[in-house]
Amino acid sequence: MTMFTSVTWLVAVRKFLSVSVCQNINFCLPCTLRVLCVYCVFVCVHADIMNKKSQQAWELYLKMETSAESFSLLQLIANDCYKMGQFWHAAKAFDMLERLDPSPEHWEGKRGACVGVFQRIVAGQQNK
Repeated sequence: MTMFTSVTWLVAVRKFLSVSVCQNINFCLPCTLRVLCVYCVFVCVHADIMNKKSQQAWELYLKMETSAESFSLLQLIANDCYKMGQFWHAAKAFDMLERLDPSPEHWEGKRGACVGVFQRIVAGQQNK
């Protein structure tokens, strides 16, 4: 990741967090506002993961009620964390996805993320 990209994501996070983003998007809102709120949550989660703050993204997911949006957010967390080498949270997200929707893709994602965690532990890059 280049320095420019890191700075761009950091600026994006600060801008989105300066706007009051609702944490619980499952209450009744007019359709347009609800879509905007979901979009903002997704962008903030993506920015957190790109800034190596996957714990914050995971905590935001845990605050959500079960819905189609939370399932999509879980997929975003799993795939983005895996892509960024944040395998611990990718494994947790893929495990949850496999429990909600058993499929070979979720099992393979979880298996790959667990191998990534093991590899990082052996390399001394992650705590046991």
